[in-house]
Amino acid sequence: MHYLKTLLMLLFVVIVSIAANDNAVEDDPFSTAEFDSVITKVNTVPDQLSRTFLGGVSFASEGTSTYLLESNKSATDLRFFGKPFAKLSKDDIGSLFLSTSFNYFLLASSNSEFTKHYYQLQKADPSQVDLRLSEFHLSFDINKKVFIRIGNQLISWGASYFWSPEDFINRQKNQITALSAVDIRSGKPGIRFHIPFEKSNLFFFTDFSKVTANGSANSLAENIAQAWRFDATIANVNVGTVGYVGADSPLHIGFDATGNVLTADVYGELALTIDNNSEQTAPAFSAGFSKVFGEEKTWTFRSEVYYNDTGFGDTAISSLRPGEFTPLYSGRVYVFTELTTSKLFTSMISSSLLYYMNCIDRSFSSTLLFTFDFPKVLPFTLYIRANGGRLDREFTGLFADRTLTAGLRIRGDF
Repeated sequence: MHYLKTLLMLLFVVIVSIAANDNAVEDDPFSTAEFDSVITKVNTVPDQLSRTFLGGVSFASEGTSTYLLESNKSATDLRFFGKPFAKLSKDDIGSLFLSTSFNYFLLASSNSEFTKHYYQLQKADPSQVDLRLSEFHLSFDINKKVFIRIGNQLISWGASYFWSPEDFINRQKNQITALSAVDIRSGKPGIRFHIPFEKSNLFFFTDFSKVTANGSANSLAENIAQAWRFDATIANVNVGTVGYVGADSPLHIGFDATGNVLTADVYGELALTIDNNSEQTAPAFSAGFSKVFGEEKTWTFRSEVYYNDTGFGDTAISSLRPGEFTPLYSGRVYVFTELTTSKLFTSMISSSLLYYMNCIDRSFSSTLLFTFDFPKVLPFTLYIRANGGRLDREFTGLFADRTLTAGLRIRGDF
């Protein structure tokens, strides 16, 4: 554990040194396309092949105050979280990428015993920073025909915006930026191959996450897993299929499509879990659309539904074992809607209204956000969120109460 912390601290030193360079890069360092394309030159070494150093931090500071409506209790916290990264590239070799995630509670207070226990589980300790490895991998190509990535990595496959039932690989489900300002998920160890064609792509990912787990070395043949994806554009419709299979585990097959109908973007994913032992097939799917409108095309309306055949029905959260319920995925039927504008009165103010609901247990969450981007001021977001519906259900189970939360979030990329 000490050597991991030392490595992470060295990463911060590297990032600070790199950030001192006057050259800036605007490309998204976490984009899959970015890793598989020619890298923007930042620092070059004369008379040698181009060498590029990238570094930075996706950072968020967030303070929230939550009022528990039924018990008349409250909770307040202030924390920093983010994702520092460093990337070294050389034309004749490839690129080496390292990123970590951090979570630090500056303050956590509550007069509710239930919420105090929640903060304990969140490791709310101002004397230490919770550091985790996010990604660490080597990327290179074979004559620009096959692109290979070896190491711990996140995989971005699928078509949907809010739910991704065919994400069979990642340890945690991704969340939209309105709910999680920075993606601080941990990747999986494996090897990814990308073979691009003129109008299609073929991917393979070999998953090693169960071979070496919890400090234990296990059988390769019995614990390795294989995933694949093929996508193509057919008649202006992007279609794809995903698969994931491992020894002694069900077969997962997924299909997705994205197109345009009456000027609206329409998308969907279908996931099938096929258990040969029980001879059962469990489907899950998401479907949605988004529409841009307004005189200046600054408004977007989006809606999406999710169905999980094996999801829980009207179930009390307190009756479930820890880890048995995955928020936003373990229910049977969900719905999500969003109304967003990039220009509210002025281009310096944007706003979003989000609503999502577990349709079976009838609990819900609604969030109103205002983001301000004034000159010479770090962008910040003010929001208010209400969680309601039946008690001890998905959106009222976190604090064992109906809640009203006000928050301030500062988000920056350094």
